[in-house]
Amino acid sequence: MNKKMLAVLSLVMILTLSGCMQVTQKIWHNQDNSGKYEVEMILSENMLSFMGFEGTAEDNREEILQEFAVSPEDLTSDDPNLKGASVNSYYDSEDRAFHIVMEIELLDMTKGFQFDEGAEMDAFAFTITDNNDGTFRFSQTTDYGSEMGDGIDQDSLGLFESFMAEDKHRLELHVEEFIEADPMAIYDPTNKVIVWEIPLVDLMKLTEPIEFWAVYRIKSSSLLPDLDLGEGFNWVPYVVGCLCCLTLIAVIVIVIVIVVLARKKKVEEAQPTIIEPGSNFD
Repeated sequence: MNKKMLAVLSLVMILTLSGCMQVTQKIWHNQDNSGKYEVEMILSENMLSFMGFEGTAEDNREEILQEFAVSPEDLTSDDPNLKGASVNSYYDSEDRAFHIVMEIELLDMTKGFQFDEGAEMDAFAFTITDNNDGTFRFSQTTDYGSEMGDGIDQDSLGLFESFMAEDKHRLELHVEEFIEADPMAIYDPTNKVIVWEIPLVDLMKLTEPIEFWAVYRIKSSSLLPDLDLGEGFNWVPYVVGCLCCLTLIAVIVIVIVIVVLARKKKVEEAQPTIIEPGSNFD
């Protein structure tokens, strides 16, 4: 990524029309401490046209990727923590937008990754710290306001608020167990993901950097052992098997109780009648 791209991004964040551009960051921290970082950038046809790209998104694929995509070459090639990196792109006819997806796989999420100095990717940097008590702390500092505020008149920015109402900064952190986070975070327990979704206008009005943070576990603190069931795991045969086992155990217990009671009754019936001396016996 070059300086031209950063300048364009800054302009886009200020002048973007509603829904013309979306950037979503997704982070997965696995139980073995490895993980994946994904950034998806969605550019509408209107935005590409506004930026001077003539023709369809497919016609301009290579130029768009050159301007916006982070290639694996932008990463420090000798980084021992880097497991893999890739960039994929496609055009979605439904939302009429060009999608660019960057994926970075890491061996140790606490060690992070490094971009080459020329990449200038500080805006996407984050840190994960091991608290040495079974928990981890995620942190990402966003500096929209302080970076752009000096060059943007706040009154002028207000003119674009209605157009930017739907544009948001979205960040997703997928973890096993949520503990706490800053007030802006929303936790989805069903999908085990912490989400930050802040309107871009609000971020641009900031006069100082803002931090997104969360404390979490990558392994459940439950007494039950951790099971990596994998995607698409079928619970049905296991549930049916457990029910069958419980039914069998219940039947065995009932049979044992019946047998014990029957034997006890038989012994009581077999005991002789004892006649006390001096008693009348007809």
